[in-house]
Amino acid sequence: MASKPRCRVYVVELDRGVLAERKFLRENPRRDPEKPCLYVGSTCVTLEERFRNHQRGYKANPFVYRYGVRLRPEFYQHYPALSRDEAELSERELALELRAKGYGVWFNV
Repeated sequence: MASKPRCRVYVVELDRGVLAERKFLRENPRRDPEKPCLYVGSTCVTLEERFRNHQRGYKANPFVYRYGVRLRPEFYQHYPALSRDEAELSERELALELRAKGYGVWFNV
């Protein structure tokens, strides 16, 4: 039986300090310096709760923990609630789409 869609894709703006991280730079060689750096994730808790978890270091991505500034709903608000698998797939697709547009992007999937 399929579970009820309850997961969301989200985007966090990262402080430009993330550009000091070699791993981040290596994954974003064509980054447009005029565009912000972003983290794309997915979660089955509220987006605000997930961002707070990142900020306090609970199940946090290290880049979001150290450099997370704010949620950027303009990048994800058009996504409906999804199943876990759909959310993870959409996370990857959105991250690669934003990277192709010149954003510096980190994602985990």
